[in-house]
Amino acid sequence: MKSDIGHNNSLQMNNFFILISVILLSSCYMDNPRITINNNTKETLTEIEFGIESAFIADVDSLAARESYASKIIFDERVKGDGAYILKYNVSGVQHTHSFGYFTNGKSMNRLINVDIETDTIYYSYN
Repeated sequence: MKSDIGHNNSLQMNNFFILISVILLSSCYMDNPRITINNNTKETLTEIEFGIESAFIADVDSLAARESYASKIIFDERVKGDGAYILKYNVSGVQHTHSFGYFTNGKSMNRLINVDIETDTIYYSYN
């Protein structure tokens, strides 16, 4: 009589690895990450908008020099696909638009997005 014990153990191990892989991949997504925008310039930033291509999440009138703004990014039913974040602001009447970061399947892969606006550079850090 032939035994299938070895075959069953192998099948169970494969199912176990598939389950662990799915759990690990799904745990990489964050539902509502936080964003912090730091104005490290000597100028006031005005008409600040932060969001994604289909919806702007934050709309701030102004951010004085050396001030910060913090909010959560809400991924709701409007966000279904992949894309980048968009930051728009004015300095002395000149509009600046920057695209950065990445989200996939309507979910962020970060808990925190930190944006440091310098006079001539923007730094992004992710956690």
